[in-house]
Amino acid sequence: KAGAPEEILYVSKPHIGTFRLVSMIIKMRAEIEALGGEIRFQQKVTDVLIEDGPDGRHIRGVTLESGEQISASHVVIALGHSARDTFQMLHARGVQMEAKPFSIGYRIEHPQSLIDAARFG
Repeated sequence: KAGAPEEILYVSKPHIGTFRLVSMIIKMRAEIEALGGEIRFQQKVTDVLIEDGPDGRHIRGVTLESGEQISASHVVIALGHSARDTFQMLHARGVQMEAKPFSIGYRIEHPQSLIDAARFG
């Protein structure tokens, strides 16, 4: 739907590529916002709002560093791999987490002369 090739559903180690990823992210963001979702940047989450229900515990929102609380039926916390403070907070709150079996990277291209100078002086 966002433009990824169909084989990402069954290839063991799919590669989308930077050239596709940028347009896919734009489409995904537009779809989330069209459905009433909100995407925030540069907002530090300091706590999660947890609700106990008959079918277990669920995250029902977040508290931001500013003190603002945002309630939601679904929360996506896309924090990458270096947000140790957030991982520690989630663990302390008893949020179940699991390691991802994949990662997303990006490509940087440099002139060969720059690489040679960095490697060989």
